[in-house]
Amino acid sequence: MPTEPSLKPLTIEEARGYTGARVQYSTHDTPEFGFIVSTSAWFIFVRFDGDLHAKAVSPDCLELLWPVEYEASWHAALESQPSLPEHLQHTE
Repeated sequence: MPTEPSLKPLTIEEARGYTGARVQYSTHDTPEFGFIVSTSAWFIFVRFDGDLHAKAVSPDCLELLWPVEYEASWHAALESQPSLPEHLQHTE
């Protein structure tokens, strides 16, 4: 029987090593989920499900979903991005 992922508070230092990892934003009644895109000295940039761009989030509002399948999660996030119109796509 699969187990529920455990939630672990996240720090900036940890987030630097978890680019592409799945996180939960938990300041509302309904949690939001996304993927770590990058970090700065004060914020973790997360692309939330359904959003086109990452948002700066305070680390104390995020929890790392554990265990994480980093590569599979990251590829799923990239595949869910909407395509550019054909005239804006780079072709070689």
